[in-house]
Amino acid sequence: VGHGGLCQMCLDGSYSLVQHGATCHTCPRGVDCPGGAVIVPEPSYWRSSVLSDQVHRCPNAAACQGWQSDNQSALVACTEELVLHYSTCSWNNSNTAGCNDLGTCSSTTGSVTYSDVLCSAGYYGNLCGECAPGFGSSKPFTCRKCMSHGTIIALYAVAAVVLLGLIKTLCYFTLRETATVSAPTAGGNVSSQKGVPATDLLKPLVLYFQYLLIIVGTSSIEWPNAFAYPFRVVAWVFSTTNPETLSPDCLFSNGQLPAGLKKTFFYLITPLVMMAAVLVLEGCLHLLHIRSRRTAAASTVDRLASTAMVVLFFFLPSLVRTTLNLFACAQIDKLGASSTDAGLAAVGRFWLLDLNQPCFQGYHRAWALGLGIPLTILVCVALPVTIVCLTVRGQKRHLYSPRVPHHYMFLYKTYKPSRSYWEACVTLKTTVLVAITVFGHSFGSYFQVLLMTFVLVLLWFTLSVVRPYQHRVAQKVMEYGMVCLFTTSFVALTLLPDGYVQDGSTNEAYKLAAGIILTCLNSSFVAFVFYQLCRTVRWNRVLSSVRWVHRRWCGSGLGSSGSGDLFDSSNEPKANGPQAEVVPTTMAPGNRFKESVRGPAEP
Repeated sequence: VGHGGLCQMCLDGSYSLVQHGATCHTCPRGVDCPGGAVIVPEPSYWRSSVLSDQVHRCPNAAACQGWQSDNQSALVACTEELVLHYSTCSWNNSNTAGCNDLGTCSSTTGSVTYSDVLCSAGYYGNLCGECAPGFGSSKPFTCRKCMSHGTIIALYAVAAVVLLGLIKTLCYFTLRETATVSAPTAGGNVSSQKGVPATDLLKPLVLYFQYLLIIVGTSSIEWPNAFAYPFRVVAWVFSTTNPETLSPDCLFSNGQLPAGLKKTFFYLITPLVMMAAVLVLEGCLHLLHIRSRRTAAASTVDRLASTAMVVLFFFLPSLVRTTLNLFACAQIDKLGASSTDAGLAAVGRFWLLDLNQPCFQGYHRAWALGLGIPLTILVCVALPVTIVCLTVRGQKRHLYSPRVPHHYMFLYKTYKPSRSYWEACVTLKTTVLVAITVFGHSFGSYFQVLLMTFVLVLLWFTLSVVRPYQHRVAQKVMEYGMVCLFTTSFVALTLLPDGYVQDGSTNEAYKLAAGIILTCLNSSFVAFVFYQLCRTVRWNRVLSSVRWVHRRWCGSGLGSSGSGDLFDSSNEPKANGPQAEVVPTTMAPGNRFKESVRGPAEP
């Protein structure tokens, strides 16, 4: 700065980015100022160039090296070199616009950019939020090293098969139960019936896993290993819907298409592929005659519509997140907010899936408006409205009347007739939780997790007051799951970088204890659901089905035609005499498998 006609360097703790200026500015928060024009970001902080004094906290603290012991000399040397380059260029040229292209640092090992020195290994770009080659994004601002291409394909394939099995299981029970369901009691509660339908337990279990994935993906929290390792198994099963374990960036590392669009197309196409796979599996089972009599009685329209609803139920959070991500942007540098705007290198808002791409400019504008707006209307508006219209319309016709198509029952069979609209509320809840994950980063990690916790508590309270589930056990399961979810979200508040527990041995002990508690809490919920599922199984019929299959394929019945009901062996062929004809009768509450036997027809 100029002082008395002489130039003096700013002292330690201050800086000036304006040559011949009259003032040395106080060093801002998050950086270290050794003097002159040198500004060195501290760990977890970032700035767009050496000529910018707008310092930003990195959304993922681990992505920004900052001034660490092993990076201190390289960062200071790079900063001094680039500042000297700009000063020399601007002194020799009246037009300083061309001096803002600061290029790379040659004083460090190799030739690297200023951003490379600021970011940790595997990260680069604005806010150190982009993944370097060989790394894939598991959530916004978080990268993990990619496995080999063959390993990724194998893990995706196995996970898809497991998820396909879960979808087919829910499809099977949906068709089987809608074929035998009858109207609930006048009070709208079937808790007096014997056993709870499997669908009423499987749907809350899937919702619980979906919400748990949303909570863990809310911010860049370093979860304790005692909780992170078991959770990765769940995340791997849902890897076709969530990038927490496997990232599409590693699968499609080559090509000219931007990484953000690759992920968008991947998560939009996956539900269609999975639905086609379910239909192919259904066709194979039909050819092999391995189908229940009740599910086989369903019409083609019922089968297709039920399959589509179940697939949409599994992939709804993925579709909502993919849709909202098209509009998610992060504000970086602002004009007029610093001592000089000449050195700002990241002015404006940038797309969250490609932090080097300005929001609503270039290709992002075309895809956000052309694809994002129609998807938002379809997924976030039309879907809940359609569910409400279908359930209200069905309620006027009496929901369990033969005039109401059976494939609609997936939407309301789990709930009381007076709460038949609750599936639309579930869709809105999922949309709200995903929106907090996508847009909450602008509030900061702490307020994002705090908002998530508040919403989960509010949802639990609403669920306890409305009590929409028909069966008392299903209501208890969903309430138990919500308690586990908001407890996990609350514990996440203490695990943030600025949480209640600071670094040190106490922090490590707390993380270990928190991880064990979270694992036990969430595992107890899963165990409780499986215990209730086991109670619904009629084990004597399972054993009969096993014996029937063994005789059919391994014994004398190998050449017989027709297929048996894996959950009912009453239509197994008799050894001698005319066969009796099994005729299903009207199902009554509490007697879902009642059948009558008619004797052989007269000649």
